[in-house]
Amino acid sequence: MSMDSLSSLSEDDDALLLGLLRELVQADGRLSDAERAHLAKVRSAMGDDRFVRAMQAASSRFGTREALKQAARALTDEKRQRAIFDVVRTVAASDGLTDEEQAPLRWLASWWGIRG
Repeated sequence: MSMDSLSSLSEDDDALLLGLLRELVQADGRLSDAERAHLAKVRSAMGDDRFVRAMQAASSRFGTREALKQAARALTDEKRQRAIFDVVRTVAASDGLTDEEQAPLRWLASWWGIRG
């Protein structure tokens, strides 16, 4: 996961990223040590203030899975899509992908035309 790519994200992208990460962590109902370690890397790369703002924004904007999906579909910039997808996939794969965790990755890959 390239943390450098996080610098290209807007505040809206940050919120989307944190919303997707929350969806991922909640998908299988547990936050593993490996996932926790990767989330700490994301937080470190973003900086505490930016990370907290993004968490708060994700919480207020994405009260439903449908709201999160709409925001993901609305993102059209391929570079930013890839940056978000790579982070989400890396966190998901950190402890092995469950079927439940693969669902948000499949949504994103299909909407954004990402392969592999």
